Amino acid sequence: MKERLKAYSLQCLRGERRGLGARLWLAFLTPLSFAYSGGVVLRLGLYRRGWLPPRRLPCRVISVGNLVAGGTGKTPLVEVLARAMHRQGRRVVILLRGYRGRAEGPPTLVSDGSRIQGRPPWVGDEAYLLARNLSGVPVIMGADRYQAGCFAVEEFGAEDVLLDDGFQHLALYRDLDILLIDGANPFGYGYLLPRGTLREPVTSIGRAQVLIVTRADLAGETGFLKQHLRSLNREAPILLACHQPHSLQAVGGEETMGVEALQGTAAMAFSGIADPASFEATLTRLGTKILKHLAFPDHYCFTQKDIEAILEMGRDLKAEMILTTEKDAVRIPDFSMDQEIPIYALKIEFAFLEGQEALEQLLGLTL
Repeated sequence: MKERLKAYSLQCLRGERRGLGARLWLAFLTPLSFAYSGGVVLRLGLYRRGWLPPRRLPCRVISVGNLVAGGTGKTPLVEVLARAMHRQGRRVVILLRGYRGRAEGPPTLVSDGSRIQGRPPWVGDEAYLLARNLSGVPVIMGADRYQAGCFAVEEFGAEDVLLDDGFQHLALYRDLDILLIDGANPFGYGYLLPRGTLREPVTSIGRAQVLIVTRADLAGETGFLKQHLRSLNREAPILLACHQPHSLQAVGGEETMGVEALQGTAAMAFSGIADPASFEATLTRLGTKILKHLAFPDHYCFTQKDIEAILEMGRDLKAEMILTTEKDAVRIPDFSMDQEIPIYALKIEFAFLEGQEALEQLLGLTL
């Protein structure tokens, strides 16, 4: 029920739902948003005044976060940074809260850098993806990032700790705060949750040391956005980046293909992500003819019955292939796939368009 209400709210915010019902729903959410905002502002004030002092780890802490609920490319950027640090001989460990992972209590070791210890739904899909894609980089999941960071230092001698989605985790001191701004929807429809998608006021942009506008290729002219960001933060370098389609990976198999294979292909798509419209738009730009796109709730755990129904629908539509996201693919249960209609996951990479040198200089890395 909660997920259905969340999906309905997003449809209202995006203008996909119109009419009196949508307007009344948003009006109902407005006072809830103000109440949430009051709690957030109080918490920020307690940390700003030092009444809630953050704890420090004996290593460098770099946070990658965002201002809005939903995907802005945090995990792909963490992967880029971790790979660069490891390549240059740094002992780097990634810490995540592990959204919807079932592991609770003490820090959970998702990967020691060579062996993966668990997979969704026991661990979060972002944690599993990072563990699968990165060799030599431990991945730890835990709600208490300080406790997880101490574990990283004790067990792996961590010199650098990367916080995936750490901007709001003020309880842990960070040496560098990297804030991602969605170029397609930078300010969360103008309201904090649940009336909008902002997790804290836009004035919080001022505490970041690096600002990265993601999906800048979809933002059109970025000059006005950069000017507005500069008014909120006078010192942080402003970088531009995009989510670049990289390849197609067969779900349940080893086959990979270039994204050029999508040109002119009639395909069915399904996803369980925060912004399914962006996934569909990416497929369309790659030349895919989308016969149907099934949008499931964010972080949805697919069952065998779900996949069988998707495959049957694909056959009815005479789809040449079925497409999903890399994050969704890790939540598909293992079983024998229908070979008549293959399922492929679209892999996306984080790519800088402007300002990469400023981040490299701050980190002492070559990305």
